[in-house]
Amino acid sequence: MGSEPKAHAPLAQNPISGGKTLFYIYVLWSEKIQKRYVGCAENADKRLIQHNNGKNRFTKGGIPWILIYTEEYSALSLARKRELVLKSGIGREWLDQKFPQYRK
Repeated sequence: MGSEPKAHAPLAQNPISGGKTLFYIYVLWSEKIQKRYVGCAENADKRLIQHNNGKNRFTKGGIPWILIYTEEYSALSLARKRELVLKSGIGREWLDQKFPQYRK
């Protein structure tokens, strides 16, 4: 007679990633204070808006921030590991080489 209705995918799923949540490492630059900021978030664009609205104590003094780089990860643990690398001496050197125009 009638078939079972198909379940709809949760709205939070990302159709591009096959429904998996993605995590991003992002690098911001403030011309005002001549500094970079490295962070991790599910939505780098939304996080940039939060930084520019003064929602982060460290970045509040550097408004406006621009997004200069992102990396995408399928797991938060992987994104956090990469975030730590980019905040280390080796990571800062890599960012200096990749983005010489955004150096202190």
